[in-house]
Amino acid sequence: MFQSKRFNQLTNSIQLHHSYMRNKDLTDNVHCVTVYNFEVLRNIVYCQLPVLLSRNNIRLVIIDTITAVIQDAFKDFRKRATEIFSLGAKLKELSDKFNTAIICVNQVTSDALSKEGFYEPLGCDDKECWNYAQYYKQMLLLGDGMKIPALGLSWSSVINTRISLSRPLRTLKETICTMAKDPRVITVIMAPHAPKRAGQYYIDNDGFHGVVCNSKNNI
Repeated sequence: MFQSKRFNQLTNSIQLHHSYMRNKDLTDNVHCVTVYNFEVLRNIVYCQLPVLLSRNNIRLVIIDTITAVIQDAFKDFRKRATEIFSLGAKLKELSDKFNTAIICVNQVTSDALSKEGFYEPLGCDDKECWNYAQYYKQMLLLGDGMKIPALGLSWSSVINTRISLSRPLRTLKETICTMAKDPRVITVIMAPHAPKRAGQYYIDNDGFHGVVCNSKNNI
């Protein structure tokens, strides 16, 4: 469900801190649709969204979250995989055609692999591959064990970029700054235009804020 109260709080904060935005109604540029099942989502993506994008200068589309409606709709894994591939291809097509960023929020779950399996060699000589130390830091930042997309490999293979938002379960002196309350971690897991990196941020009444660390040991 769209958090309209929180959204209004953010728009008020933006107008308070940026004088040139005070005469604008920021809510006029946001279109929200509530989706309760996969059939409605499919109809929006294939029918309504293309029309909306063609008639308006829309720069960002967010689907939050895509996990629940797909998991509830299909018990047959093959059929679910087919629909996921089809939906992902359509979203990529719309993104390329209308030059619009599309963000799909997907829940994650812990991998069933053991911790011993977590430290297995990657078998890759590329210097860009994560080494053991980086994997160890990622485990501490993202939680106990690796996180995988709740929709499985089908969904992970249709996206271009994967970014993880998490709350660290432990404190790393060399990576976690104390200047922010309840620090969180944003991690670029996969991206065609950016290396694998992690940074810290925090959220308050005014929104999202990055944390600048002086440490040289950040991931």
